[in-house]
Amino acid sequence: MILLIGAVLLTALQGTTLPADSLAGASSRTTAPTVTPAESLAVLKRAHSAQSDFERRRFMLLPIVSSSDGRCDVRVGRWCYFQDGADSAPPEPEQIAELRARMLSRLAKLAAQVPGDRWISGQRVRYLSESRRGDDAIAAARECHAEASWCASLAVLAYRAAGNIPAADSAVSAALEAMTPAERCAALDIEPLIEGNFRDQYVAASCAQRDSLTARWLWLTRSSYADSANEVRVEIFSRRLFAQLASESSSPYGPITGPDLRDLVLRYGWSESWGRTGRGSGMFDQGTAVGFDGPHTYALAPDDAALADITAIGDAPRLRDDPTARARFPIHGTIALGGMDHRLALFRRGDSTLAIAAYDAHADTALRGVDSAAAAFTLVRDEHTPAIVARAVRATRGVIMAMAPWRPSLVAVELRDSSSGREARARIGVPSGDTTAGRIELSDLLLFSADTDLATALDSVVSRALIDGRIASGARLGIFWEMYGLDPGERVTASVGLVPDEAGFFRRAAERAHLAEPRTPVHLRWEDTPEVTGSVGGRILTIGLDGVAEGTYTVELTLSVPGQPTRRAESRVQIVSP
Repeated sequence: MILLIGAVLLTALQGTTLPADSLAGASSRTTAPTVTPAESLAVLKRAHSAQSDFERRRFMLLPIVSSSDGRCDVRVGRWCYFQDGADSAPPEPEQIAELRARMLSRLAKLAAQVPGDRWISGQRVRYLSESRRGDDAIAAARECHAEASWCASLAVLAYRAAGNIPAADSAVSAALEAMTPAERCAALDIEPLIEGNFRDQYVAASCAQRDSLTARWLWLTRSSYADSANEVRVEIFSRRLFAQLASESSSPYGPITGPDLRDLVLRYGWSESWGRTGRGSGMFDQGTAVGFDGPHTYALAPDDAALADITAIGDAPRLRDDPTARARFPIHGTIALGGMDHRLALFRRGDSTLAIAAYDAHADTALRGVDSAAAAFTLVRDEHTPAIVARAVRATRGVIMAMAPWRPSLVAVELRDSSSGREARARIGVPSGDTTAGRIELSDLLLFSADTDLATALDSVVSRALIDGRIASGARLGIFWEMYGLDPGERVTASVGLVPDEAGFFRRAAERAHLAEPRTPVHLRWEDTPEVTGSVGGRILTIGLDGVAEGTYTVELTLSVPGQPTRRAESRVQIVSP
């Protein structure tokens, strides 16, 4: 991915000072050398000179790269962003690494003379992070003797550079806790990252209201529900601080300023490697800096529909890979993010919920060649309630269960192979359920293959659940459901239908030409008195598929009890050739 500057000489960006966490506060309270204001000013002047001299010399040593040839996936003010492969960035010349090391050594000596100077400490952490010296960046943040808020904010950058996302997220929490409401509003301002109706709502909100909106957006945008740390929050905090550090100094782009640069950095990140275009025809035209992103980034933010209604959340490939997305974020250690086929069924257990997910990611190219992965099945209620996480080591296809003491509003299945950096995920919004008054409730349908011995309980059918919803014609389709609130001996009327999806033009033409077997609905209706255990009645039905044409069908269950509202549940199945 490439970030291409549209202009080299710009004017001032107003940075926002980010208060900090307690990690660096201890070092800021230690005794620091006493220097006069004149001495401090002289030291700071030498630090500015060392930094700007490095950037001037770096620019002339940057490798020559091709321009975008007019391509621009996203334009932000004067800037153009377009996405390329991760291997498109040129290697950094050794001379630049040597120059940076000398500059950092110089800044370290100057920092020892004025350890309370925020500019020097900030630039040290910035360039140590840029050179991927995470442990040294952490040490530099701990040596900071500026105000505690500034030093702790630098710790966020340092931990991020070291790949310690949980520590970075904890530092963000402590920093935000120390802020005034107005400072917190600025530190995690997501306005440049959002669009649509949600953006209109956000812009019109007060700072206090924005806190709540930001929390919900971050909750739905997070890269993993199984991890306690919110990596996207760390990234936004870090990007804003990077933009401030760059605006207070120089970079390969020259003196950079303007809200469009800040917005660009917030949306897509600060470049981690650099090149430049060839010299122009003018005497002073030395070419233009071209910034290259670091690790692959993903379009993780939910769309407007999901923000308005969580049941609309999804993980379509476009949301993960769209180069024109409003914002993109990295997932630490992940080089490929894929999707998966999935099916979900929820069952009541008192006030708790048993969730069963069947998943299949082996067909997704992101997990190509991966035989096993760490699987996490997470049940989430809201942004304020700790999630319930069930973990296992399984193949890229399987069934996993979890129990929560409430009904989830969102479930997530995440597969991760840490050795290859490949990951797949599915996110499913859970409707609130049938809120019609009445004591009788109905579970979801669990479809399974009934080709073996007839099952008698939920535990015996879970391992045979239809993972991708496909079953061979001629096989036996099993359907399991539960009824809640039944009285012992209560009479139930049930109806099950296997209803074909509406056929398209080509399917109807094939049927008329006798090239495809017509699909007709299959209906079963009966009355019985289910066996009830603690007001829960389970039922298993098996349907033989002999003579049922191939195609996609909806399994519909209707349940009627005298004096109670009718309950319905449905699930989809695809009948395929053996």
